[in-house]
Amino acid sequence: MLAHSPLSHVAFAAPSRESSPASTQPHSSTADKTTAFPELCPEYGPNYYAAFIIDPDGYRIEAVINDP
Repeated sequence: MLAHSPLSHVAFAAPSRESSPASTQPHSSTADKTTAFPELCPEYGPNYYAAFIIDPDGYRIEAVINDP
């Protein structure tokens, strides 16, 4: 098993904004587990578009595309 902290983070490149796996999932929250709709994240760049899912083990999984 890999050791991880609550801040462990894995990102995957998405081929398009529409292909984000979270694009059809509603916002949800159970305890501190969260799924977020994809959105522009201008704090990371003008075209940074990402969605985050926190899995049951606490890993932050991100689908991201950085194209206009």
